[in-house]
Amino acid sequence: MKIWGAGLIGCGAISRVHLATIDAMENVKLVAVCDVDAQKAQAVAKQYGCKAYTDYHDLLADPQVETVHITTPHYLHVPMAMDALKAGKKVLSEKPISHDLAQAAQLLDMAKDKDLAICFQNRYNDSTQKAMELIRSGKYGKVVTMRGMVCWHRDADPYYSQSPWRGSWDTEGGGVLINQSIHTLDLLLWIGGEVASVKGAVSTDTLYRDIEVEDSAHFVIHFKNGLLATFYATNSYGVNAPITVEVVLEKATLELRGDSLYLIENDEMTQLVALPGKRLAPAGKGYWGVGHGALIEDLYRSFEAGEHFWIDAQVGYNALETLKGVYQSSKENREIYFK
Repeated sequence: MKIWGAGLIGCGAISRVHLATIDAMENVKLVAVCDVDAQKAQAVAKQYGCKAYTDYHDLLADPQVETVHITTPHYLHVPMAMDALKAGKKVLSEKPISHDLAQAAQLLDMAKDKDLAICFQNRYNDSTQKAMELIRSGKYGKVVTMRGMVCWHRDADPYYSQSPWRGSWDTEGGGVLINQSIHTLDLLLWIGGEVASVKGAVSTDTLYRDIEVEDSAHFVIHFKNGLLATFYATNSYGVNAPITVEVVLEKATLELRGDSLYLIENDEMTQLVALPGKRLAPAGKGYWGVGHGALIEDLYRSFEAGEHFWIDAQVGYNALETLKGVYQSSKENREIYFK
């Protein structure tokens, strides 16, 4: 059995899920971690028994590192991913693919024949997988319409104050759309397919004294196949409520609520999937879902098999293009059309 040598860049909160998953895998060994904060990098390296770097170029130059997990702030994703690909590494980048659409297009062009995956782990949740199975089966007819809703809570302190890159157009690239609700948007795009246009608006309703990006957004998505989806997201709610994705079919309705899936048929609701709390990633937060481990395991399976991983740069670009279209629509007060 081949043992893949993994490196991780960025030892922040989300890295803990990647690290815990790698540590539990038999065919992956954590070789090195990197963070500009030397103490943080050294602490993680001590915990997992690996090397610590403060310059990611040094990690990329390490011949033992074959795969790279990028868990850094948004504005660093593209330059790090491009450098890693140039160094011959296989790459998994946390979402979004970039904070900037032009940069994402450059990475998309470069990554066409290379191994670059984007971490949209909610596609691997059991509830999502079951929903897609039912949709594709045709048992309940075609999809009629969809809606997505994310009502979470983010505060000025400590969430934004302790991470200055957040809340800025130049470094985060947006607010609730690009950071918190992009996973839910991705699920709608997975179900609906190619987007024809978007129209909507964003606003900063509660954090206007603290951030320059939006904390709330609402919009409609017109898909090329004729489907219409509505979407609402906010960081102004009092708690992190379970996300909701509703898919109305001709003969029934599927409702994803957090980690559970419900089937509504003839006005009766049946719970099809309910994930127990123990399924949560040991180092993760509940609202991150439970898909990181499954995605990372499947990614390394695809590496071993020499297959192209299905959640690739194009998937990441599609999500970014859609939400950037919403920002443009809000600014210009018009519907934005895509080619």
